[in-house]
Amino acid sequence: MTQIDTKIRDKLSSLKEGITQSSFLNSLKNKEKIDKLLVVMLDCSYSMGDKMDDNSKIDTAWKVFQDKLEPNLNGWKYGILCFGNDTNWFIFPTESPTLTNNIGPSLCGATSLGLGLRTAWSYIKENAVGSRIILLTDGEPTDMPKSQIVVMAENNCSIPIDTVAIGEGTNYDPAFLRQLSKVTGGIFCEATTVNKLLDIITKLSPINRPLLGVVR
Repeated sequence: MTQIDTKIRDKLSSLKEGITQSSFLNSLKNKEKIDKLLVVMLDCSYSMGDKMDDNSKIDTAWKVFQDKLEPNLNGWKYGILCFGNDTNWFIFPTESPTLTNNIGPSLCGATSLGLGLRTAWSYIKENAVGSRIILLTDGEPTDMPKSQIVVMAENNCSIPIDTVAIGEGTNYDPAFLRQLSKVTGGIFCEATTVNKLLDIITKLSPINRPLLGVVR
């Protein structure tokens, strides 16, 4: 093989490698994102074990999700993000109906609402085109000041947060939850009875409330 042939071979090899790397990078950039994503944030602090009618608040919420949210997703993907002492995806965002196949989450200490929102926003920005959050809680955040959380919400205001306070005579701050919803274009609801919670989750389900925020 002549020196010229060797140079041509090396040039072609380099060009092929460059095309391969470019294709790989483009595939990462063009990763298919979720068009419509509903993130349900569920408070799993110990106070959610208090009674609401005949069951605990957390079991009541889970049953309502099964009955009124899952049948009304209208093709949206959804995930359930639990926040207590820490934050974790109890149901990772999926379009397969899995609520009916799962026992609800366990109670876990405090109310890391700020961390929960950070986790939700991070996932949404990385993986979704349009999204909305339903946040259900019976208390106040214990991980960071409420004013700091409101500022974070203002910085992520393109994603609506519908806040739902659950229970009667509990320790949630309606002004704080209302402000979270207001700055993001969501709505604030109070579910003091099981029937009210059933009605609220029905109204907030995608089939009845198709509102989506554009991720940016």
